[in-house]
Amino acid sequence: MTAGKSAITLFSVLFAISVFSQASVAAVPCESLASLSLPNTTITSAATVAAGAFTPPAGRGGRGDAAAPFRNLPAFCRVTATLKPTSESNIKMEVWMPVTGWNGNFQGNGTGGMGGSIPLTDMAKTLRGGFATAGSDTGHEGDSRYVLEYPEKVIDFAYRAGHEMTLKAKAVIAAYYGNGPKSSFLDGCGGSAQMAENEMQRYPGDYDGIAITGFSQKTRHALEQMWIWDANQRDKSSYLPTEKLTVLHNAVLQACDGLDGVKDVRQAANSIRAWCSARRGTARRV
Repeated sequence: MTAGKSAITLFSVLFAISVFSQASVAAVPCESLASLSLPNTTITSAATVAAGAFTPPAGRGGRGDAAAPFRNLPAFCRVTATLKPTSESNIKMEVWMPVTGWNGNFQGNGTGGMGGSIPLTDMAKTLRGGFATAGSDTGHEGDSRYVLEYPEKVIDFAYRAGHEMTLKAKAVIAAYYGNGPKSSFLDGCGGSAQMAENEMQRYPGDYDGIAITGFSQKTRHALEQMWIWDANQRDKSSYLPTEKLTVLHNAVLQACDGLDGVKDVRQAANSIRAWCSARRGTARRV
């Protein structure tokens, strides 16, 4: 091998090592991210978690052995934050970044069901794959009672929390490693498919690839049912009075009675009740 070729080979190896190092090693201490300033964001903690040392917060590990999904995790930089894009908003999120061995990419994780908690178990799986990862609670904790009082939180749940989480996660990643992710991916299944669908339609620049492994349209109907119930059951003043219920009842009978071939539903019901009473009387005599 000539000296020229040896020099080129050595340069190529050193260049590859340099690129790999830039993608794998942090540019700043994890703890320094506590002072990172981002719009509408409060960094609540930034700390390095030693390999195998992560313990999920109480009630956040799922059923059974709560710590099982987090055993043998590699060392990572854990950043927690609260996002407030509106005065009503209170979006909790976390960003996890490998201390070493980062593959240079970011994968966001949606929250299943009706949201209300950060998907730590999914984040653990993603971290093991060498990705920097993030997740949010979709802007609320627990159940969906918030939808009756806080319309901005409904928007956070619908799509804004996922978008804000993505933007802030990329900024944190860039601050930690000294460069942003090469590619960004999102995995959405079940309830989190809602986030994935909205990211595709509203914010196509957020992710380079999105996997939707299940669809969830039930959330819209669930919230609609809550709003309808609240509109006529909140207090006595919202109840439908008897006279209006009577008008509604008669209108339904007028429109629908006879569609099944039987006229006068009330008379038919009375006949059925009389027949049942007669049968009960016969049974008692026997």
